[in-house]
Amino acid sequence: RSLELRLAHVARFNLMGEMAAGIAHEINQPLSAIATYAQAGRRVLQRDEPDVGMLAEICGKIDDQARRAGQVIANLRKFIRKQEIETQLLDVNQVVADVMTLIDADARSEGIPLHVHSGQGLAPVRPDAVQLQQVLLNLTRNSVDAMRGGPGKERGIVIATGAADGGAVRITVIDHGHGVSPQLGDNIFHPFVTTKREGLGVGLAISRTIVQSYGGTLTYADNPAGGSVFTIELPAQRV
Repeated sequence: RSLELRLAHVARFNLMGEMAAGIAHEINQPLSAIATYAQAGRRVLQRDEPDVGMLAEICGKIDDQARRAGQVIANLRKFIRKQEIETQLLDVNQVVADVMTLIDADARSEGIPLHVHSGQGLAPVRPDAVQLQQVLLNLTRNSVDAMRGGPGKERGIVIATGAADGGAVRITVIDHGHGVSPQLGDNIFHPFVTTKREGLGVGLAISRTIVQSYGGTLTYADNPAGGSVFTIELPAQRV
């Protein structure tokens, strides 16, 4: 057992180079938002009669983004710790609901509706909650980016949960964006392969590694209606 933990520890550090770029990318988004909100707050303060209610709302948004950046750091620290990550039984529908509160503003600003289809009576799963949220946040952000300004954006993004074969629980993220070129295929999960003009390509590689560390799978398929379908399957835990 001690050897297994040491090997797992080495494997996590081997992934650190690829993770570092991904973490920098993830943290840059909330930091940019914090700077934007701070500038907006300064403009409000410069008014003859500052709107206190607006300032309170801006401060709340800064706090949300700071917490989001803190979650990314906490996620990294958990991932590289030598000891096993403490996990608990999770309701995937609740995890999806938590992620929707984080991605809703981004999707709404682009005019992209979100549709959640929650399966009923699903068994719990046992990954780390923050890590699973990070995976889903990465997938849904990718979907927003893929649909930005596209003709299919009014069809929205669908996040569905349900039971899978073999006693697994499935989470599916479906978009109607530009999809992935056939030349890339499954290579989209390789480090530094990206479909984004300014992307670093490590988000999907890290996401698959996280899901696999809990005995699950993360796969990609073309959406027959145009776009992408990403599917997470995690072992169900019987209680």
